[in-house]
Amino acid sequence: MDSIKKEVRKVLLAGLGAAAEGVEKGDALLERFAEKGEDTLKQSKIKNEELKRTVRDTFRGAKETGEVMKAVSKMSAEQLQALKAHIEKCEQEKAAEAEAKAEDDTEKAEAGAPETEEAAEDAPQDND
Repeated sequence: MDSIKKEVRKVLLAGLGAAAEGVEKGDALLERFAEKGEDTLKQSKIKNEELKRTVRDTFRGAKETGEVMKAVSKMSAEQLQALKAHIEKCEQEKAAEAEAKAEDDTEKAEAGAPETEEAAEDAPQDND
């Protein structure tokens, strides 16, 4: 009977040890992933600034649409791809702004309206 208790105790302690080891390894992985994320963020910021500078330089002095089109036609394939990505990002931001404004307008409109049909029925009605 003592040998069974010892084995059960050993198994429980092994499980506890495995859990502790997992927490330690998990913390190390979390730290490593956070560092990797920071590095990636820094690199993407640098590349974004380079792209902005390149596009700004490309479009510097281009005041009319024709000049802009000429400037675009002179861009490399990589610059065009980066410009497309930037345009998509701007479009997404504009769409998100429009959606947020629509939600805000809806909330304001709903704030002035009764919340339920029962509330509408209970609301005083002008029966002149």
